[in-house]
Amino acid sequence: MKLLPYVLTHGDFNPYNILEGGVIDFGSAFHGPAGYDIVTNMYHLYHFPKEGSYEMKRCFDFSERQRKIYFEEMNAIYRKADLLKPTDFINDFIFCRTVWATVRMEQTPKIQKWRYNRFKKILSTYLEDGSLTEIITTD
Repeated sequence: MKLLPYVLTHGDFNPYNILEGGVIDFGSAFHGPAGYDIVTNMYHLYHFPKEGSYEMKRCFDFSERQRKIYFEEMNAIYRKADLLKPTDFINDFIFCRTVWATVRMEQTPKIQKWRYNRFKKILSTYLEDGSLTEIITTD
């Protein structure tokens, strides 16, 4: 198996930037490991609170089944290309996205504070080598 190659990465790939005609908002693009966008696409929305008086809120969730099917399909594509599966790096990608989502939020201070509090829990779990997929999907 080959390591993940570095590719042009959208950086903010999430359901809100995917339209019928294509993908929008390439302002956060960078060169990063293939798979970063694939993993963080499914977890970006969990960086928004479901309830409360915040500047923005999460409008929907993916079910565990939907995430499982999505990642099985993505892993199959990577295996065909003789690459490591993106899910082999799921905790690393979620952690990186959590850092990205926590900073640069001055325009939404309530969400920034909410995210910072979640970041502390996610950081602790990441450093303990725990699963971030469970902690990120809970409020």
